[in-house]
Amino acid sequence: MRLNRLMPSYVILATALLFPAAATADEQVPFKGVYAGQAISAVPTDDPTVLLVTTAGGGHATHLGVFEFLSPHYSNLLTLEVEGVMIFTAANGDVLEAEFTGQFQPTADGFLVANLTPTITDGTGRFEDATEDLTFNIIFDPLTLQSIATIDGMISFAGD
Repeated sequence: MRLNRLMPSYVILATALLFPAAATADEQVPFKGVYAGQAISAVPTDDPTVLLVTTAGGGHATHLGVFEFLSPHYSNLLTLEVEGVMIFTAANGDVLEAEFTGQFQPTADGFLVANLTPTITDGTGRFEDATEDLTFNIIFDPLTLQSIATIDGMISFAGD
């Protein structure tokens, strides 16, 4: 039968489409996701205009799947500048870390928005030796201390 002879070809094609190859060493692949979280602490520093803020939350992203998020960072109350670390923890415990600096801007409706550009600096498991930059487009509500963000960028798995 003609159908039986073609079946192996269809299986190979379907497998290739449904299960694309993993990224190879130094190959850049898209990294996209969403995040929602809450500021859980704000500790004064030696500078009365700067707080050490910790934000926690979670989301979903390519290459991470469902993740937990923690971000200790310094926040300048006068200039709205921020500087800190983002720690993404995948469901299996693999960790991806990124450092960031940025500037929030107030909106007419009382929110603060920023396009942060974290740089991946460290990781464990499948993220060991990962590199590249991300864009973290965040909206922060100063009244509720809640934030949402989209994540977009590339990631390179240099250790694969």
